Amino acid sequence: MKNHILYLMVRVEVKSKFESLCKTILDFETYTIYTFKSTEQVEVLETEILFTESINPFNK
Repeated sequence: MKNHILYLMVRVEVKSKFESLCKTILDFETYTIYTFKSTEQVEVLETEILFTESINPFNK
């Protein structure tokens, strides 16, 4: 059996009272519950929040 590492990206939109992205992420990490559970054949290696903002021209 071969093991593969897959990268899963989840996009969320956060309505924040903060202008600062760093403060918004800290607030998100403090008050948001998200989990990815391992199974017999899938081991969750880590979760990470990427500090980024993207501009989507279709989402104005």
